[in-house]
Amino acid sequence: LCRLPEVGRFDAGTFNPLSGDLWAAGPDALAVFDSDGQMVLSSPLQPPLKAGSGHIELQVRTEDGTVWLGRGQQLERFDGQAQRLQTIILPDDFRGITRDTQRGQVWVATRQDVLAYDAAGQMLAKLPLSGTRNIRDITYDAIFGSSGRTVRVRMVGNTAQLADDHSPLATCGNDR
Repeated sequence: LCRLPEVGRFDAGTFNPLSGDLWAAGPDALAVFDSDGQMVLSSPLQPPLKAGSGHIELQVRTEDGTVWLGRGQQLERFDGQAQRLQTIILPDDFRGITRDTQRGQVWVATRQDVLAYDAAGQMLAKLPLSGTRNIRDITYDAIFGSSGRTVRVRMVGNTAQLADDHSPLATCGNDR
C-alpha cells in the first residue's frame, strides 16, 4: 500500500521492463507512470472498491503491453494506453493472478476455482478447488513438474498443483 500524489492510495503495482512504465491500481483508478515518475495515463475504475474490501493485483503482458487487473469479482484487461478492453465477471472473489509467458495464458484464483484465460480473455478452463476459501497465492512455474510447466495454488493447509494443460496434478498438505 503506497500513496502517489496524483492518484492517492494504490494497492497494487507492476513494472513493464520493456517500456519502463509503472502501472498502479487503487480502489478507483488505474494509473501509468513513466521512468521519470510522471503520470502519463489514467483510467477510472468502476465500481470503486471500498478500502480493505478485497485483493487487488496487476500483471503486465510485456509482449504487447496488455495489463490484467484482478479486483473484487472482476478481471479487467487494458491495452498499453490504459483503455479498458474487457471486463470479465468472476464466479467468486478474486484472490490472485499469474501468467504463462510462453503461451500468453492468464491463470486466476478465486475463492473456490482456478480459471485459465487466453491472451484475448477467452476462458480456457475452470478447475474447482474443493473445500477451501483461503487461497494465499497462485504462481506459474515453467520448470517444476513432469510436464515441465505447473501452476501452483497455495492455500491455508495445502498446495494444489495443476498441469498447464488445465488438469489437476496433486494436492500437498500442511502449507501454512
